[in-house]
Amino acid sequence: MRPEQIGLVVANNDTPFETIPSTANLVAKELGVGGGPHFDANTSCSSFARHMALLGDLEASLPEYVLAVQTAAYTTRTDYTTRCMDGYIWGDGAAAQVLSARRSGRLKVTPVEFGTKPDGADDVVIDAAGHFRQKGAAVKEFSLAKTCELFQTAAGRLGFDLKSAYTIAHQNNFAMQEKIIKALELPAQRHLRNVQDQGNTAAAGVPSVLAQNLSRLKAGDKVAYAVVGSGLAWGAGVLEVL
Repeated sequence: MRPEQIGLVVANNDTPFETIPSTANLVAKELGVGGGPHFDANTSCSSFARHMALLGDLEASLPEYVLAVQTAAYTTRTDYTTRCMDGYIWGDGAAAQVLSARRSGRLKVTPVEFGTKPDGADDVVIDAAGHFRQKGAAVKEFSLAKTCELFQTAAGRLGFDLKSAYTIAHQNNFAMQEKIIKALELPAQRHLRNVQDQGNTAAAGVPSVLAQNLSRLKAGDKVAYAVVGSGLAWGAGVLEVL
């Protein structure tokens, strides 16, 4: 792709060093992308699902090519001097996708659901000083139940057997991945993950797992993704290999 072919950049950034401008415009500047309605859409860990759902809603008005970017750089802003061990799950990463509503690529994206639970807004927090806190037990219970629900909803709505598809969940921690596999009785070899190597890279988790496993996917395969994160916010969708 040439930079001038990109008509829109949408990005997220949970830990910006500048309050303004948007990360999307900084990315567009560095890449040499021209003018466009570039903007940030940030829902922390679930930003990949938010981007897919948002672009799906805007499909009729999108330019020919869109660049979506998800970032995570929590180690740059997390205070590791506290007694809380939760901060050590973090990793840093980024992922990007070029999407088009007019030209087919290797993957077809079908967003299925996106939602939020505002009364859980204080359940997972990184404040301006870099202190990370969460209501661990409550968030764990909610995340597990909601992730399983999202996978089942995606499979039911699009009419496929979840056990025959590949699945990718939010890369929160390895133990949670094991619980998801057990709860849904999924084949472990088809549940894709990288948290054991990269840590929790937040919004970059699901798309980075997808990118790292592209070589094993073949035409006709389906990949269901489900993410739950701070907000509380969640989303799911299905990618079909063409």
